[in-house]
Amino acid sequence: MLSGSASVFAQVAAQVAGQQPVKPAAKTKSWTQPRTADGQPNLQGIWGGQSIGTKDEIGLRAAEDPYHVWDVHASILYLLGLDHLKTTYMHNGRAERPTVTGGKLIPKLWT
Repeated sequence: MLSGSASVFAQVAAQVAGQQPVKPAAKTKSWTQPRTADGQPNLQGIWGGQSIGTKDEIGLRAAEDPYHVWDVHASILYLLGLDHLKTTYMHNGRAERPTVTGGKLIPKLWT
């Protein structure tokens, strides 16, 4: 299944070769919130497209609920079932944590 620039490339290649252009695949149904077997919304995980906090009047800095990238990493590791303070990986021969020395959970992501 080709999509995006790959389908444009396939169409141009087909025209150069003297063949009929390949039609792009039909668009699939847009994503909707998953449901449980009884039809209720599945509230596990993170709902996409949300924003947490506010920015200043020019949109440069966080005015409310500022979070560091380590906080985001800690929250992702938590959702994967890993403790961000105990998870380590080897880098240049020494064990390092993905959240370095910081990182706190952002519970607003999944509530």
